[in-house]
Amino acid sequence: MEKFIVQIVSQLGSPSDVGIPDRKDDKVALQSIANLVFAISAVVAIISIIIYGIMYSVSAGDPGKVSKAKNGIIYSVVGLLVVWCAFVITNYVAGRFN
Repeated sequence: MEKFIVQIVSQLGSPSDVGIPDRKDDKVALQSIANLVFAISAVVAIISIIIYGIMYSVSAGDPGKVSKAKNGIIYSVVGLLVVWCAFVITNYVAGRFN
């Protein structure tokens, strides 16, 4: 039965000849969207690092403001590292399946 099915399918031609869409374009589009989301997340993290750096420099020694600015910088750097790791893992996995 399998040989019969393989023979029939081989006579039909390529999947696009019979109207079956090529799924590679969907993978590329999905990877492009993911890369865009990672880029936007990285830009937001960098902007927050800059903002918290400015807050740190204008805190005038107020312990509450200094602590808030330091914590914000630390959280932003950690977020940037998470985004970078997610980007690397996602592109590695997507590259293995293409």
